[in-house]
Amino acid sequence: MKSEKWATEAGTYICNGAYTITDWKHDSVIAMTKNANYHGAADVTMNEIKFYLSDDANNMLANYNKGDWQMIDNVPTNEIANLKKNSEFVIAGQIGTYYVCWNINKSLLPQK
Repeated sequence: MKSEKWATEAGTYICNGAYTITDWKHDSVIAMTKNANYHGAADVTMNEIKFYLSDDANNMLANYNKGDWQMIDNVPTNEIANLKKNSEFVIAGQIGTYYVCWNINKSLLPQK
């Protein structure tokens, strides 16, 4: 099986869009920088985007409330009722890509 390690480090991650990954501190932050080779680079107005990583919903909300983070995708459950009063708070489906692969070389049902 091929190693998928290339997809876990900034130096080997392949990007061909408006930004390239220039730094990846695991469990902390991913920094993306404007890709000068992108066909629409002249229209890209932000030179850098930082994606802060956290599994702690309380930490995420605290950083958002301080103004350090511009977007979060999770909040503590006990804060939802209060946050619904804020027009910035949106409940939406989770963005993602899902892949299912069936092993058709093995029987899925037990043999009688």
